[in-house]
Amino acid sequence: MMKLSLKEGNNQYGEPFETDKFNIKNGVPDFKMKLYNNFEENKSIDIFEATWHKSDTTNLTLWYIKGKKNSFL
Repeated sequence: MMKLSLKEGNNQYGEPFETDKFNIKNGVPDFKMKLYNNFEENKSIDIFEATWHKSDTTNLTLWYIKGKKNSFL
């Protein structure tokens, strides 16, 4: 698990090339299934997702809960 605030991510990697907002209660695709390791599937939790280019072959996607500094990789 990586802890990096959105501001820290922007400072380190620039603006994310992709962002999304979703609620995990509505279901998530396979890529986001790790969220259920931290949260119950039937809870209504709004998530903000940010994806940065880390290198030519690697992207970094972090998920944020509104009002919390924690992020989940």
